[in-house]
Amino acid sequence: MLLNDFIKYKMHIKKNENTRSAYYLDLSQWLKFQFNKLDVTAQELEDVQMSDIINYTDELSGRAESTKARKTSSIKAFYNYLISQKHVKESPLEHLPQPKLPERDPIFLTADECRELVDSIDTVSRSNKIRNRAIIVLLINTGVRVSELVGLKLKDIKLKEKKISVIGKRDKQRTIPITNSCIKVLEEYLESKDIQYNDYVFTNTHKKPMTRHGVWEMVKIHCKAIGRPEVSPHKLRHTYATALVNSRAPLKQIQRNLGHTDIRTTDMYTHTYESTMHDVVENSPLSDIY
Repeated sequence: MLLNDFIKYKMHIKKNENTRSAYYLDLSQWLKFQFNKLDVTAQELEDVQMSDIINYTDELSGRAESTKARKTSSIKAFYNYLISQKHVKESPLEHLPQPKLPERDPIFLTADECRELVDSIDTVSRSNKIRNRAIIVLLINTGVRVSELVGLKLKDIKLKEKKISVIGKRDKQRTIPITNSCIKVLEEYLESKDIQYNDYVFTNTHKKPMTRHGVWEMVKIHCKAIGRPEVSPHKLRHTYATALVNSRAPLKQIQRNLGHTDIRTTDMYTHTYESTMHDVVENSPLSDIY
């Protein structure tokens, strides 16, 4: 089946289960809409016209623009694969304009909200308080992705050198400096556990490595407790980046810490600095001179 061949190809390239699930979901929905089946021939795919794709995107009305853009991108990637394998000659999406996504300011926590979030662990967490504190402090102070955090092993933590190493997207390794607060919570957590050199650092109550979903749920519970239910672990990554921008850290260094391939992705955080600077200028003792 061509769909399965494509998924296997993508897994070989990216080796990411989330990537597999996202592509399969997007493409299976489109194939069922277009053909009412998943197992389609190359000729059937060759016969698809741009108008068919437009009909499908119209069917998605009511969905977020980002969702429509992602689903269209998945179909485009599928056709690029089919062309590379000589199953079809051209893509019906070749001249289809990409939907313009509205620019959205990243959601983040203030420094006071971050302190409140960490303090909530003592009252909200029923168990694993030391672990939960270490996780939240690390997320806030390193900006790591949840997938990178759950993949941390003891050998990746260098407390004396004040750094951790993580494996990011496309299996790229990067080193991130850690703060004294990170060192403190990690020392406390590691002293409470019997962890070997090659063991995963963060485990659940069954002594199995924590899952992305497990971390997500734990963080969401604590964010809800401080009145910010919309904040997820990824928003703590935004929080870290925003704090660095407002501290005047070089954008290139922020890019390296976050593991962004394109600095334009990092540039999205500069709006917060511009907003902060506007308040600073307005409150300047010179601002009322005219």
